[in-house]
Amino acid sequence: EYQRYWFFLNLQLVIDRALLGGQQSNATYPSGLDVKVKPFPWPAKQEDIGAASAAVLLNLLLVYAFMAPTRAVVGSIVREKELRLREGMRILGLSEAAYWASWSLTHWLSLAASGLLCALVGRYPFRHSSLALMTAFYWLFAAALISFSYFLSTLFTASRVAGTATQLLYALSMIPGFLLPLVRPYGGVSWYIVCLSPTSAASLMAATLLNWERVAAGVTLDTLWLPVTQGSSFCTGSVLLLLAADVVLFAALTWYCDKVMPTSYGQVLPPWFPLQPSYWRSGSRSSQHSSTQGSSKSSSHWPNNQRNSQRSTPLLPEAVHVDGEQGQPD
Repeated sequence: EYQRYWFFLNLQLVIDRALLGGQQSNATYPSGLDVKVKPFPWPAKQEDIGAASAAVLLNLLLVYAFMAPTRAVVGSIVREKELRLREGMRILGLSEAAYWASWSLTHWLSLAASGLLCALVGRYPFRHSSLALMTAFYWLFAAALISFSYFLSTLFTASRVAGTATQLLYALSMIPGFLLPLVRPYGGVSWYIVCLSPTSAASLMAATLLNWERVAAGVTLDTLWLPVTQGSSFCTGSVLLLLAADVVLFAALTWYCDKVMPTSYGQVLPPWFPLQPSYWRSGSRSSQHSSTQGSSKSSSHWPNNQRNSQRSTPLLPEAVHVDGEQGQPD
């Protein structure tokens, strides 16, 4: 708010210098008065230097701690695509939903375990913050990273290229969130836009953690929805909500790019395929066809089994009455 009064402060400074210079007999006119403007501290509490230093290092720790798992996730998906293992599983009847759900659960459990350990270790430097909220952040960050990695896997067809490119893209996506608190320290809409990248959202989470740990408040339920700057409504809760939105956003991009990106085998759909009603009708029609086909097969097996059981039943010979005296049948 103080920036709005810049003109009036300078005008008042000129008047004060002229008045003070006129009151002094041996001084220059106007008086050499220098005024500096500094914003009010926010929030006004005692600072914790140790926690603030640890929060600064957390930004770099997040980059290097989760870069290798992200590369491994992308490499595993691209390797299956490269070796055509995924196509083989499709031939065997595996659906796309089951494929992505199995991989998502496998990758998320491993990253969730790492995130829980990071939250437990962080209890020592960030003793004012809530363990549950920090664990929720790491788990949401892991889910957003997995969704982001699946999106990157649709852009590559070779696992070697995918690994190197993933590390580069991971580092580049972190830069906006790392520099934004320095360029726009008073917040703004750009803080929300940058959180569309999971790595930048993690960097801004470190910035909010730095703000609250420095004043010995920490990230708790009381400070979850409080703004970290006076010029914006951005808060820690905004980071968690945007990380959850990143999961849905990159999952949708993965589904879309997986169908339109060209590959060395198979057919791709046109970029406008979600706007075609025929795509959605064909999907529902195929599911109905598979269900009716399965039911018809199960019903057709019953008469066959019944006939087979009848054929397998031995035919008993008719009763033959033998005359004991003549030895001839009746």
